Amino acid sequence: DYGGGDLPDLGTALSAPAEVVELADDQVVTRVVATVEQPDGERRVEVRKTIALGGERLTPTLTVTVSVTNESDRPLRCRFAQEWAVMLLGGGANPSAWYEVGETRRAHDSSGAATGVTRIGQGNDGIGVAIATVPSNDAEVWRARIETVSNSDDGFKRVYQGSSVLLTWPLDLAPGAGATVTDEQRTAAARDLSHDHP
Repeated sequence: DYGGGDLPDLGTALSAPAEVVELADDQVVTRVVATVEQPDGERRVEVRKTIALGGERLTPTLTVTVSVTNESDRPLRCRFAQEWAVMLLGGGANPSAWYEVGETRRAHDSSGAATGVTRIGQGNDGIGVAIATVPSNDAEVWRARIETVSNSDDGFKRVYQGSSVLLTWPLDLAPGAGATVTDEQRTAAARDLSHDHP
């Protein structure tokens, strides 16, 4: 369902207006008040997100910390997820583009799922880029191709546009309780392309 785009969001955190709580050169903190559908009705939640930039020019980091607080008077049980969409020129089973989950490498345009993930790697050896995603809590990870459909002289074709990684955790929050997860994206460039193109 996730790979086909058929998995609905239960919450409104993505569409609700965000308030900027803090803004600095290297980070931004936002706050959203949203609702989450439950079988017995909606729950009000507060979602705080911190996006922080770090590292050096060839080894930048992007760290996202999200805190969810159940502001309702009833328990909240759902699945919290963060999605990362990346294009690493991996279409057509390009052997240079890969995912690494545990000790196993797979094609970057492959799909799959894994549990208990503490790190997921992806990269393209041909262009010299690698990304390590490191969650603060063991995550369940779902991977799927991002494709569009185009019409050509030969008819309709699927066109690979990138890959989506969804890191997900179960939430079971009592009234007033909260949970926090952090994902750090560590990027490494194997060569400095600025020397090739002044």
